[in-house]
Amino acid sequence: MPPNDMAPLLEYSEELFAPETETHRWIRAQMAERGFPTIHISPLEGRILAVLASLAGAEKLLELGTLGGYSALWLISLLPAEARLITVESEPRHAALAREAFERAGERRIEVMEGDARNVIQERLLGDQGQAASFDLIFIDADKQSYPYYLDSACKLLKSGGLLLGDNAYWEGKVVDASARDVETEAIRLFNRRLAEDPRFESVLLPVRDGLAAAHYTGPLRQHSS
Repeated sequence: MPPNDMAPLLEYSEELFAPETETHRWIRAQMAERGFPTIHISPLEGRILAVLASLAGAEKLLELGTLGGYSALWLISLLPAEARLITVESEPRHAALAREAFERAGERRIEVMEGDARNVIQERLLGDQGQAASFDLIFIDADKQSYPYYLDSACKLLKSGGLLLGDNAYWEGKVVDASARDVETEAIRLFNRRLAEDPRFESVLLPVRDGLAAAHYTGPLRQHSS
């Protein structure tokens, strides 16, 4: 049985397996200095994203919710030079910081798309000239009330065999609090339930930080002739 207090073990894991780069530390400092919300993933979760992306052999990735670019740098950190990541951010100040961070890190494999994630998906990723069914990995970490919509979109944007990841799947524990009935909590519950029940996904919730949903997309449902 693991100890009740996991903090020392988490610290041990981060020190050994997930040391931050100078740019990661710079992003955190800049977020605090500029008054941005400090809601980025932890270094350990970042390393998990990186390893999963590497195991998936991801070459084309999509991130919904850039913030300061912290998670994007982790996602692409173990991938080859030909890998490309599109990250979508609705807040111009956050997008600007992310671009600064990528420039600082010498990272040219990441493209920042500004705009509401729903609009970007519809107008730029699912349009006639869009990139439907072209992504190897999608990481969802944008507005929580849209998680069910992002799940539907992922089924159109992911290649068969692709990987879907979703942050905040525990939503600060509200998903198991019967008194929590707000829109965001209900959306996360629906996202989790649909991900668990959808036969197109082989999925699990990892108890990392605020919960990380991880799912292997096996492909669109096929109609069987009678």
